[in-house]
Amino acid sequence: MTLFADFADVIEMAATDVQVERKRPGTYVGGVYRKSTTSDVFTIRGSFQPASEEEIQRLSELQRTDESFAFFTTAELQIGEAGNVEEPDLLTHGGKVFEVSAGGDWSHLGNYRKYLVTGVAQ
Repeated sequence: MTLFADFADVIEMAATDVQVERKRPGTYVGGVYRKSTTSDVFTIRGSFQPASEEEIQRLSELQRTDESFAFFTTAELQIGEAGNVEEPDLLTHGGKVFEVSAGGDWSHLGNYRKYLVTGVAQ
């Protein structure tokens, strides 16, 4: 017997509203990629939890900060990865800004996604 058929229900118990800033896609001008200067801002629900030491070690040296967290949500977020044209989403919560640094789809375990987010200097 399973207490929760959908782990999104469990995440919702600890979730808070989080503001997401997503840069709009850039364009190519004369064969050169130009980043967008505009963003879309929207709100999602998610839960910040302590990141494990193992998760933090997977980040590049530059991304490792004291403010690294696991972030659980049902929303799909953009991740900052080398070679990725899309810029990572920025999450704002409690007056702090976090960049989505890594993550993936864990829906096979119950309709949620897990991301690693790192604090951004302001």
